[in-house]
Amino acid sequence: MFGKKKQPSSQTTLKRVNHTPSIISEDVRLTGTLTSQGEVQLDGRIDGDIKAEHLVIGSTGIVEGVVEAKSVIVKGKIIGSLNASEVNIQSSAHVHGDVFHDTLSIDAGAIIEGSLKPVSYTHLRAHETLRYLVCRRQ
Repeated sequence: MFGKKKQPSSQTTLKRVNHTPSIISEDVRLTGTLTSQGEVQLDGRIDGDIKAEHLVIGSTGIVEGVVEAKSVIVKGKIIGSLNASEVNIQSSAHVHGDVFHDTLSIDAGAIIEGSLKPVSYTHLRAHETLRYLVCRRQ
């Protein structure tokens, strides 16, 4: 009643309301950052960063940017770094960048051009926060 009015927050937080995966189909091309609190199935192309809880990059899926998730299955192509706790790179995958992981599986036939660097997921989250703060100051 006598308090200050709440100012609208400049940052939007997403809440997961259902368990249906978000599907980016083969004929879709996005430019920018994609953020999801749930599962994303990518069969199209994203020119930008992806941050999701669970991510499946289908055989026709392409990401040109940073991928951050708790778990990632790669069947398509990533041009950029991959930061995830659980990484599964399947035989049809092409990864052109460094892979930061806690657990990693690579199928025969997968192509990886970059470094494989084991780190814990909590370290990945701390790295993400540090990167955000550094980018914000620039």
